[in-house]
Amino acid sequence: MQGAGTQTDPYLVSTPQDLSDIRNNITAYYELVNDIDMSSFGNFTPITAISPFFGGTIDGKGYKIINLTINSASQNTGLIGRLSNGTIKNLGLVNVNITSSSDYVGALVGQMYGGNISSCYSTGNIQLTTTSKYFIGGLIGYVSNSQISDCYSRCNVSGNSYVGGFVGYAQNSSKTLTAIKNCYSIGNVSGNSYVGGFFGMINTNSGYAPSFLSCLFNYQTAGTTNYTVAGVLSYTTQQMQTKSSYNNWDFDNIWSINNDYPTLKIFDHTPTANIGNIEVVSCSFPIQSIVTKSIKATNNIESNLSPIFNEITRKTRTNRNVLTYTLPIDTNVQKSNRTVRSSTQNVTTFINPISALVERQTKTIQNLLTYISPLQAHTDVLIPLNTNVVNAFTSVIYNPSMATYSENMSDLNVINNPSFVEVVE
Repeated sequence: MQGAGTQTDPYLVSTPQDLSDIRNNITAYYELVNDIDMSSFGNFTPITAISPFFGGTIDGKGYKIINLTINSASQNTGLIGRLSNGTIKNLGLVNVNITSSSDYVGALVGQMYGGNISSCYSTGNIQLTTTSKYFIGGLIGYVSNSQISDCYSRCNVSGNSYVGGFVGYAQNSSKTLTAIKNCYSIGNVSGNSYVGGFFGMINTNSGYAPSFLSCLFNYQTAGTTNYTVAGVLSYTTQQMQTKSSYNNWDFDNIWSINNDYPTLKIFDHTPTANIGNIEVVSCSFPIQSIVTKSIKATNNIESNLSPIFNEITRKTRTNRNVLTYTLPIDTNVQKSNRTVRSSTQNVTTFINPISALVERQTKTIQNLLTYISPLQAHTDVLIPLNTNVVNAFTSVIYNPSMATYSENMSDLNVINNPSFVEVVE
């Protein structure tokens, strides 16, 4: 079983074998984590059927032990044979089948000397195989000096003497009074002597009678109205299924009723969901320790955020430079603006190289014009006139911005005198 058996880290009971292993440590803390079906386990030997008493704690957590079968010839028969100063709570026994040939028989506890039982119930059958045994109860066989509250039994009980639908025999042996409150039983009860719908017998010889508060039984299903005392009432089935019959019962937190017998709220849950929750609880300690480390890591992350914020601050400064870069452009247009002198000087240095680039582009255009001029200057015209040599005068004016030439052929001068040729270069 998982757990350490302590109050803060109880043993976790999840299988039939886990349930049986409770006998190995009868002073530890135990919790059920799911319903346990005992069908395949076979005959179950009561825990602490013989000395010593069980003195630990079993918290059913609203889960059930189903199909528990006990066939015992020894005294003290039940899930727990003998209990003293122990605690059982929030536990259901469904469809128990107990057969015994000895004394002190109950579905949950056979014999109880001191301790506490709360929010538990039983259903099924309990019977003796002999006519000479005693102390048989639907939930508890024998009780002394104990506290029992908010429980019920729907077991059919058959025995010899001191047979009760809820408890077989109740007494006190000291001033620590047995107190049974807010409990009921509806099972059929039969026996030879001292047979009652709720209890078989109470002993007042010691002078400290056990007390009952708002306890009920169904005399129609029990088959008897014997042994009604103060605090124990016998009702019909209809009355037992009516909320107003249960005085001072807590129907807000503990009990619920809906045109039927009362049931315990703690058992109104989905076992699968609660299994998961309990498993998480068992693993919660390492998870929490890891989370603690994560918190430290978070502190480191926060320390890393500071430089990130510093970088953001630098970006803000960059934005400011952009804004100052925009201001010089505006001040360059308006030279009279003296409000931002320092910015104007910075902007002027940026604008001048921009203007210089524009001037260079203008020179590039001039080069294109000069490139056209040599194309026009390399035009040569040769016109043969009869058999005479023609000398043409070509005048080219190189103007960076303009080039001219003559096309009129009639303006050409030809000298026919072969004896004299004048050439002007």
